[in-house]
Amino acid sequence: QPACFSCAHSSFQMGCPSCRLVQINADSETLTSPKAITLAIDWTTLAPSHPDLPEHLSETVEKAKVEQIFGLVSDLLASPILTSPSPDLSSRLFADADLSGFAPLLLERVTAINKIGGPRMRVVHWQTLEKMGRMPRWPDDEQYILDLEDVLKAWIKRQDKQGKIEGRTIQVTMFCHRWTPPSVDPSEAHPDSEARKARKLAEHSCEDFYWIDCASINQDNCLARELGVALLPLYAQCISDVH
Repeated sequence: QPACFSCAHSSFQMGCPSCRLVQINADSETLTSPKAITLAIDWTTLAPSHPDLPEHLSETVEKAKVEQIFGLVSDLLASPILTSPSPDLSSRLFADADLSGFAPLLLERVTAINKIGGPRMRVVHWQTLEKMGRMPRWPDDEQYILDLEDVLKAWIKRQDKQGKIEGRTIQVTMFCHRWTPPSVDPSEAHPDSEARKARKLAEHSCEDFYWIDCASINQDNCLARELGVALLPLYAQCISDVH
């Protein structure tokens, strides 16, 4: 019997896209489609997004504020908090994988980033993409966007000794993409006009939380957007995958 429900591999192959979409249940030795597994957790209640601070919403870009954030970003990138080794995630889809230290490590990093004083790190849960059928936009859809620091705190309270909830591991993914259509005119640019990317991101194998530019960075305010862009190198240190 193949170990992967969607290809013929007799054992789990990390390099195979099909194999990466399975979760092996070692106890029952059954194969389960990840789409059929849903955690009964309302993340929008546990970890709602925080509004932008008033000092982030100036109508003009404050050069001194942006330069200050850039300086703090450089300092934090060189700190032990971000330079310490991350857990090996290559086995995260296996039932016996021990990832108990992963969420605490991410929480330490995200907390340090949020303390800098720029926009907090925001993410979108895979179920939100599935239900909305599109990518949410900040600040218009802030009620559908999550605060990652609070997500991690809630996850740690509920995780088992292997760092999982009901057999699922947490994954924070940075989605890098080209807007469709792109435009220098903000009123004409759109991150995903046909919702194809949103539908694809809703396919998952772990408990996926996505950092997406249009949902995580303010799209209306110049200063808040500049500050969010300044923090990109730090946000990238808090992810487990890039799409």
